Amino acid sequence: MAASQIQTLAQRIRVDKWTIVLLLLACVSIGNTGVQAAESPAIEPDLPEEVLRSEILIDGRSPFDGKRLTATEYAELQQEIEQANVVEPQVASKIRRLVGLIKLRKFIKQILPIVPI
Repeated sequence: MAASQIQTLAQRIRVDKWTIVLLLLACVSIGNTGVQAAESPAIEPDLPEEVLRSEILIDGRSPFDGKRLTATEYAELQQEIEQANVVEPQVASKIRRLVGLIKLRKFIKQILPIVPI
């Protein structure tokens, strides 16, 4: 369409030139969105969980203060935590004696089932 035809069409519809300019800008911007989507960077595919589980950790974070630790420091810290969590069981001597007697009774029942104990 020639410029004169657009002017006569605008006069018939009673649209001012700013409306036409805005309409053309909207069309151009809509047309450019397809080009921008085609130029977007490729998205990296998600790694499967099996691959993530097999990765070797080269650093870690302290569970106490969140500081970054090397692998050896992290392993030492984990070992210290495990050693600190080990607690020797403390059982009263009376209960320990009763458990021993129950085990003895069970053993005798297996060997001599006829004997009433």
